[in-house]
Amino acid sequence: MATSPVLSFNNLSIKEINRHKLFATIYRNPNLPKLRLSQLLDMSLSTIDSNVKRLLHEGLIVPSGPLESTGGRKATGYSINARHKSALGVFIRAESVIICAVDLNGALIAQSEVNLPYRQDEAFLERLALTVSAFIGDHPELNAHSILGVSLAIQGIVTLDGANTRVSYGQILDNQQLTLSAIQRYFKLPCTLHHDSKAAAFAALWEHPQIENAALFLLNENVGGALIFNNTVHYGNAFQGGLIEHLKVDHLGLKCYCGDFDCLECYCSKHALEQQAQLPLNQFFAAMRSVAHPEYQAIWQRYLEHLSIAIRQVHKLIDGTIILTGALAPYLTQADLQQLVALTNEHNAFALTQSSSMLTQVGTHETQMGDLLLSVNDDSIVALGAARYLINAYLECFEANPITDPKCNLMSIQLNLPENEY
Repeated sequence: MATSPVLSFNNLSIKEINRHKLFATIYRNPNLPKLRLSQLLDMSLSTIDSNVKRLLHEGLIVPSGPLESTGGRKATGYSINARHKSALGVFIRAESVIICAVDLNGALIAQSEVNLPYRQDEAFLERLALTVSAFIGDHPELNAHSILGVSLAIQGIVTLDGANTRVSYGQILDNQQLTLSAIQRYFKLPCTLHHDSKAAAFAALWEHPQIENAALFLLNENVGGALIFNNTVHYGNAFQGGLIEHLKVDHLGLKCYCGDFDCLECYCSKHALEQQAQLPLNQFFAAMRSVAHPEYQAIWQRYLEHLSIAIRQVHKLIDGTIILTGALAPYLTQADLQQLVALTNEHNAFALTQSSSMLTQVGTHETQMGDLLLSVNDDSIVALGAARYLINAYLECFEANPITDPKCNLMSIQLNLPENEY
């Protein structure tokens, strides 16, 4: 198994430093010609030319086509070869796993959901490894030799400690630990393990690098939470930071799986909503949107009220963006967001911003309303974020990583890299 590559510009030759700087510049500024690269890096054209040739030979970059002519022959632009490396993300859930593959841009290459109930036994890990192998075989666009590794995420507190990385607490674990070393025995590719909410926050931060401070509400089968401070996912001293799902939001005496009572989990998880409505999620929302079913509208109203209580508490701490994502996110409408902001701001001196001028539709996957951002990636955002951890670590080899992560970085994540490949 490959060991974690650790690079420093202090032990690189000048040629290697120039090559790394050139790759990082092309990654951050795609489709630039050699002359512009020379100007940005303050390198001679001959140095740029030789390093471009080497990066092309190694398959790290590709010509991105001729640029607009300013007189004379058109210059050629260069971009990274996004498929030079890929990474797999796996979200382990109670009854199924979501697997995705992403490229060097963090963009989705392929995705699949497979029915695979979680069990506390070796047979599950063996089936999981076979499922991932089948996923690779089913997608010929994935080159098995270029896959950096398998990054797994699970709903539970993950303590990072090399091969001893373990899930010490979680809803589906039944108080038994799952360790990275146990998982790794069944995989040829190096594996890494992450908390599902932290992985979702990493994915959101990748897509919104301008975010400085935020709280992410992962509205899945079980509610998850994560905080972002100073453009970095917050882990806490014992990796327990950001457990928004265990904020107390009522006093009805509902017992949470954590042992406490009236946590947000008891009221705003997908499981809790379906239990109250006695309907699957899609049927509940279809009925709730109908004027003929006021009883479902009342359930949804209570849901929004409980969620607003948690948002109000968290927003006072972070003074930043509130991100809603996960399985429930695709069902939320702009009217729901407006009501949620109104409920959050009731009797609240530290209100969410809700200026109508900030009410915008971002593409087809996101809606932002002041401090509230709806990201409708559903629960696949967890697998996406897990895979991006590996991509970020690989890009750190060239100091091109989009995110600086204090815990999940080149020092702590193993990558499938031949010696001296980078």
